[in-house]
Amino acid sequence: MAIRPRRQDLGAQTLDLWPQKDPSHSVKELLSDADSHRMKHRLTALAFIAMVLGLAACSDGPTTSPSTPSGQDFLVIIRAISTQTGRAISGLQVTVLDGSHAGKSVTTQSDQAPLQLLSGPMTLRVVATGHQPIEKTLTVAGAMVVEVSVDPIPTPPPPTYRYFGTVRDGLGAPMVGVLVKSGTGDCRFSAVTDASGRYEDTSECSSPFVTVTPPAGFEGLDRYDSNPLSPGQANNFTTKRIMQISWNYPPEIVRGTQRSVQVSVRFDDGVTRTLGSRDSVTLGSSDETIVRTHGAVGSLLALEGISVGTATVTAYYWGTSMPPVTIRVVSSN
Repeated sequence: MAIRPRRQDLGAQTLDLWPQKDPSHSVKELLSDADSHRMKHRLTALAFIAMVLGLAACSDGPTTSPSTPSGQDFLVIIRAISTQTGRAISGLQVTVLDGSHAGKSVTTQSDQAPLQLLSGPMTLRVVATGHQPIEKTLTVAGAMVVEVSVDPIPTPPPPTYRYFGTVRDGLGAPMVGVLVKSGTGDCRFSAVTDASGRYEDTSECSSPFVTVTPPAGFEGLDRYDSNPLSPGQANNFTTKRIMQISWNYPPEIVRGTQRSVQVSVRFDDGVTRTLGSRDSVTLGSSDETIVRTHGAVGSLLALEGISVGTATVTAYYWGTSMPPVTIRVVSSN
């Protein structure tokens, strides 16, 4: 009696499985002929089906008819292919939604979800890790590998926050051209005031600290002086005009010693303030081999005598300076 081949319908592909002495021979030939990575994966799944069902088992007698008796169950392997990468997704949950197997489910960490299903039509719900669920209707008539295409779950855009406010000088007039910029790491926030002194911008940061940089001759704010912005409400700033800078400089320093100094500033509203160690005040020496300056944001202000001689020192505050003063360094003897 002639041996008839049995045909297995694998969705878009139908493969003949011939009985022979080597149970894996037909799968090896198909693998060698496969010209794509996905084909090899499907053939590997097919080999697994064939071994479970005995479709490729050795037989000395005639093969049975390919007809499917009613109520017979088959091994169905579900694979989910990402539309973004074209690769099979690991981590699957497959649920039968209708038919005699309604409610049947399988969860696996691999990229193949096996189900033993009766023949007939049914709908499956496939959930793959990081991808949107999808429903697939199919008719089971034999062992098969079913591949479904799944779309990645879209990443929601980060929330944005709106910040706005007004910058005025010490007399209450609006300040034009003031830069209000984030001083917090990588937070994106930058706005320049208009003719009414108003600024506005959005940021992905919920409460950034800012620096306020006015035109030359006005006092600004750095992140140490400002509170974090509050989204959705006015955040107003005052930047005063600098009228005068004064400081208690020592006319003479003994070599090898340091002298602390204090700087004060008078503003357009008549207020005089002694600048603290965190204010943006600096000292500059004409010759640091004679007089060395110390101090900037976050540290004390001081002068150090390095070698005997004379140097000029200037105090700077937000781009405004006072006339330089002469300081002598004398020997300790």
